[in-house]
Amino acid sequence: NSDRNKRDRLNQWNAKEWGIASQKWSRKSIDEITPSDIHEYFLFLDSRGDGTQGSMAQQKENQRTILNKLHKEAKLSDFPSLRPFSFPKITRKKTQVEHFYSDEWDLLINKIIELSEGNTKEISKEYYQSLPNNLRQWVDLYDALMLMWFFYLRPEDIPRIQTEWFTDRSNWIYVKLEKTKQDRLSQETEHFRPDGYDNFKKIQIRKPAGYLSFPSIPRKSGAENDSNVGETANRLLKEVVKLSNIKKKKPVTLTTIRHTSMRLTLEEYTDFQLENNLRVFADNANTSIEMLRKTYIKYSTRGKIASKARNAIKPREWSLKKRVEF
Repeated sequence: NSDRNKRDRLNQWNAKEWGIASQKWSRKSIDEITPSDIHEYFLFLDSRGDGTQGSMAQQKENQRTILNKLHKEAKLSDFPSLRPFSFPKITRKKTQVEHFYSDEWDLLINKIIELSEGNTKEISKEYYQSLPNNLRQWVDLYDALMLMWFFYLRPEDIPRIQTEWFTDRSNWIYVKLEKTKQDRLSQETEHFRPDGYDNFKKIQIRKPAGYLSFPSIPRKSGAENDSNVGETANRLLKEVVKLSNIKKKKPVTLTTIRHTSMRLTLEEYTDFQLENNLRVFADNANTSIEMLRKTYIKYSTRGKIASKARNAIKPREWSLKKRVEF
């Protein structure tokens, strides 16, 4: 695994108080760990939250994952009859993920174009490289967001993505995401928006080879996510959101862009919400149909119904009066 993942796993094990190694039952033989041990551990993790339902869901899921991996290792080697761990149900907060609405997205991109002084248009490699950093950084942010917008990339793809991974099919482009250090299978993704082709070709002219996102930032092959490419993109994104006077309840990151790209596609082409089409969309975006339903379609459908209701229901006469006389 990457150095970053090693640090994360070691922290899950060694962290003071909440790490697995800090629990008394971690010194038992694995076949002697009881459901009560796990239940009490999860209650302890809950106590570290803010008291709201689901506040520690992610941490509990992370600890469950590493325990299941250890269980699998033990079962394959020394304990073939080992019974599965019994985990309490993990409840997540039922909140809508942060994303940009269509008008906010247009405002954001136009602000980036403005900050780049129009250099997001078709420019040569030499011209791009000659740009001062205060302009080139905005071109790099624009390119990263366009790749996520058209190809539904994950934040973890941004530091790794390279021009050579894209294939030109004359009127459409697909990208083959190379196998990651976490041994995920390679994933082919294409753009569904018609302007995806021209936009990628424009990026390719200024970056004909190598890394596409902030290529001036050094990184090690195979450990690209240990670089500060993601941090740089998130910092600039927060800055342009502030300059655009866009208000969001939660901090905006590259994950917000992924949510935006998928939600707005599903809203603009509703045929993707049909069962068979949704499966195609999920596969192309490297996600699941369950996640799409729960995260985007549920809220989008509710919003449309609410809008129709507001247009159809007639207001009461008394509610239209600006002043009530006695």
